[in-house]
Amino acid sequence: MRNSFIAAAAVFMLTACGILAPIVRAAETFDWSGEFVALDEANRSVTVKARLLDETAVADVKQLKPGDRVLLVWSGMTFSDAIRRVVPQTAQAKADGNLLSSVEVVSTDTASHYLTFRARVPVDGVLALKPLKAGEWVTATSLRASPDGAAIVSIRPYSTVRSATTSS
Repeated sequence: MRNSFIAAAAVFMLTACGILAPIVRAAETFDWSGEFVALDEANRSVTVKARLLDETAVADVKQLKPGDRVLLVWSGMTFSDAIRRVVPQTAQAKADGNLLSSVEVVSTDTASHYLTFRARVPVDGVLALKPLKAGEWVTATSLRASPDGAAIVSIRPYSTVRSATTSS
């Protein structure tokens, strides 16, 4: 009993001091990457083109039209560059650990396995994306298992991610 209390107190103190906060945040978020298409500063939205993982995902988008609101289910565990499923916004997607994004369909390219979509971004994301040109890549951090349209907590040029992990 005493050991349990001491362990709980230690976790509380480490969390309160901010030491465990990055670990907790990492467990609650995931990263995904896609090709930057356009930025709409006035509406704080970004248009991104991302790869559909397989024929199941391609079949999901065949009936979609521009303007449809959908949930993207990304592949992977903590990082993704491919969409595993595309389900209607109204569908009750299993949220346990899923990598979800609420987006608006812009266009589909089923022959090449791509979906172009629009998503809301935070204010600092708009600033980070302003210098990008179409065709460059972005990486976003989104809340895990959140069908909320404002689930993107940050978005940045892909090169920023690469240089941050390779520099010492």
